[in-house]
Amino acid sequence: MVLRVNDREFEIYLSSNGAIKIEEELDCSFSDIREHKLSYKSMIVMIYGCLWERNKLTLSQVCTLMDEYLKTQKLSELSRMVNSELIRFAGVLNKSSNEIENDENEEDKKK
Repeated sequence: MVLRVNDREFEIYLSSNGAIKIEEELDCSFSDIREHKLSYKSMIVMIYGCLWERNKLTLSQVCTLMDEYLKTQKLSELSRMVNSELIRFAGVLNKSSNEIENDENEEDKKK
């Protein structure tokens, strides 16, 4: 997914590095984010995490970018894109943890 602000494009992609950035800024684990109160700050931080890996924007740069974005666009569309990316990443994490669990179960069966 691509975030367009004025004449610039930014790829929305959440990586492990981006998830760590979100955890650091919100001071909670990624798995607790859905339960985290959705404030404007938390929304900006989630956008920041999704823009980190491919765009290397700082939190301050993301704030400035959001100021530009909100002059012409609604936050709801961006929120939908970010939420979709968070769900995608959570699915990857769940798949990975299920694979680890299955591997551990197989190892237990061999014993």
